[in-house]
Amino acid sequence: MNIYKLKICMVGEPGVGKTSLIKRYVYGVFSEIISKRWEPTYTKKR
Repeated sequence: MNIYKLKICMVGEPGVGKTSLIKRYVYGVFSEIISKRWEPTYTKKR
C-alpha cells in the first residue's frame, strides 16, 4: 500500500465554504455557522 503526502491550497471568494470543506474532510464535522477567516489555516489529517 502506497501512502502519499499531499498539500492542498484552497483559494476563493470569502464565505463560499472553504474552511467548512476542510473541517468536514479532516474532522468529519460540518457547521453552518459562518466564520470569516483572513489568516492562513493549517490542518493535518492523519
